Amino acid sequence: MPHEMEVALTEKWAETFKNKGIGFYSMHPGWAETPGVAKSLPSLSKRLPGNLRTSEEGADTVIWLALQPKEKLVSGAFYFDRAEAPKHLMFSATGGSHVLIDSVVDSLRSLSTLSS
Repeated sequence: MPHEMEVALTEKWAETFKNKGIGFYSMHPGWAETPGVAKSLPSLSKRLPGNLRTSEEGADTVIWLALQPKEKLVSGAFYFDRAEAPKHLMFSATGGSHVLIDSVVDSLRSLSTLSS
């Protein structure tokens, strides 16, 4: 699933379940030197040898998020390096369509027992 869709779904679920005491968060691990990055983005690995994060560095924010009390976090927010970060880059056209997001949620709901 594309990163932008994950961010949009996080926002949607945060809004949908805001009164149920459940927090939803998205994050970016940074570019880590992993077999997956080497295979899917070989030019990145070759251009930046030794400058990519380790797997441990890439996992830092997601582990930090899992350990934080929900009162310290913003449901629906996007995190990078243990801090809330902008969700959409300027000039990158990463804003999502509500119709598309609703369609994805409907598809996921039909595949699961999820209810709102």
